[in-house]
Amino acid sequence: MKLNKTKGISLKKELKRFKKLLKEYREEVLYEAERKSFPKRGEIRKLCVIPPLYFLISKEVAKGPSQKIYEAIVLSEEVALGSLGANTPIFVFKNVPLMLVSLPFWIYLTDEFLFDYSEVIAEVDETSIEKATIYAKNTPIPEGLPEGAYIRLEMERVKAYAAKTELKIECPVEVRSILEEEYAYQLAAVPKQVFKGKNWYGIVKKKEKEAALVLYLSQEFIGKNLIIKLKGKVLFEGVVESDKIIIENLPLLSDYSFLEEELEFQV
Repeated sequence: MKLNKTKGISLKKELKRFKKLLKEYREEVLYEAERKSFPKRGEIRKLCVIPPLYFLISKEVAKGPSQKIYEAIVLSEEVALGSLGANTPIFVFKNVPLMLVSLPFWIYLTDEFLFDYSEVIAEVDETSIEKATIYAKNTPIPEGLPEGAYIRLEMERVKAYAAKTELKIECPVEVRSILEEEYAYQLAAVPKQVFKGKNWYGIVKKKEKEAALVLYLSQEFIGKNLIIKLKGKVLFEGVVESDKIIIENLPLLSDYSFLEEELEFQV
């Protein structure tokens, strides 16, 4: 018991240190890669930014006339904060003095972006790719722990680099009224803006009179007929051509944790 308490205190200090580092580099600036190359599956790439970000290129998910889009598992050198237990994939390299931990989420990046602003530091085998992918898509982000807070900070950071494709839909008035009635007086035990489902993660953006949910979808939905439901009511039905969906006209609430249970996707 004492050991767990000591670990918790240590992780809180690590989180505080990381937050301080982000404040020091508030204006996050990308710089061009010196060793440019087009991405391919199995590469671990370092994004040219401070603090550094790392990606494992897990697969090519879309190809257009002028660009390709890749699914990338997010990795971190903050091993203590990023590790969620024995199942967390960890990467150690023979020729690079670096240890990276796999985080439980992914992002979509264009080949042009990866070519211009990232560099290859290593390549991994199929087993490692599969293990990191399964972990990213099936591991919940913990609530009320330094590890969860850290992972959500990294989610906020990487969203700026996501492939810019999106679809906007509006939450119907009927559904908004249901949410207001059911959740208006519910207080958040641990307020948060980042949420994760089985094949998606999302970020709630609050405006003056309403909120919006920015959804990042698994690429398995792209090109398929998708039904999105909230509280059993259909928000959208149609073929999805985007990995990013913005649900607008949500009510202003203190807690949106219900989204992880109430938001449904049917193919």
